[in-house]
Formats: sequence, C-alpha cells, structure tokens
Amino acid sequence: MARSYREEIVGYKTCGEYFMGSIINLGFFPKWVYGETMIMFSGERKAIKKLENTFSDLANGKSKEITFDKLEFIKAYKGIELYGFVSENDEYLENVAGDNVFHWVLPKHKWEEFASLISGFNVKDDRELLGQGAHQYLDTLNRNNLDIMVSVDEYTDDWWKQICFVEMF
Repeated sequence: MARSYREEIVGYKTCGEYFMGSIINLGFFPKWVYGETMIMFSGERKAIKKLENTFSDLANGKSKEITFDKLEFIKAYKGIELYGFVSENDEYLENVAGDNVFHWVLPKHKWEEFASLISGFNVKDDRELLGQGAHQYLDTLNRNNLDIMVSVDEYTDDWWKQICFVEMF
C-alpha cells in the first residue's frame, strides 16, 4: 500500500492508534514541516480538556504562571521547558536561556481565547466520528519565529517515541 507524504516524511500515523489517553505530549520542533519552528501539544480529545482547563486557570486568575512541562498530564520530549505567564498587556512567545526553554506570556483575555479555541475539540463532530484528527494554531506575537499548535488525535505515542530517537527535525 502506498504511503502518503505525511506517513513517509513526517511519520504520521492514522488516528486512533496507540494513544496514551489522558496524557498530552509536548515537544519542540526547530524544523517542522515546511520549515516552521513549532511547539506542539498533542493528545486525545479527553486529554486536551485538561489543557483547556489550565488555560482557563490562567485566564481567571487561579494561576499566574504555569510550568507546562511539569504538569502531571504532560509528557515533555527532548528537554523542552515551557513556562506560561499572565501579563497585563504583553503578548509574546520567546526562546530563553537555551535551545529548549520558552516563555509564553499572554494577558488573561488571550488565555481565555485559547481555552475557547481548543474547547471545540471536545464537541463530538464528524471528524471524531470518522476517526480524523484536527489541530489548532494558537497565534501569539513572538520573538523567535515560533508557532504553537494543539493537535488532537493526529500523532500517536509511537510517533512521539520514534521522533525522540530520530533526528528528523
């Protein structure tokens, strides 16, 4: 059977295979598809609900900062450290203190916007019924040409384990 570009080059697997369920994978990819520099959260829909709740905690003042890579439901790959902060007006994503250390700074309204955007993943729709994944870019002003993406049911745990040992990116 012929493999698609994503299967061949990126290591993409079809949805529904070997996901950990309640764990979100987090990684940094300096050379993602088409040359993007990407920070990616990836997991099943029920796991992404935990990320939505974390964004909401930042939006409603329950938390002023979060160390994403240390959350119990996050499995961080390749030594990524991602710190989220609430600010009054600043909005930026930047690489600091080394290759895999990032500060993600947003005002409360932006954390709420992102919580709302990814809440759509928890609505049963045709993509889920058909076993298809989806993703959402979280557009943030940045200082290092970085993007953040939340991916649902697209990349399996086997893909994440393989990517840690293969220097594709």
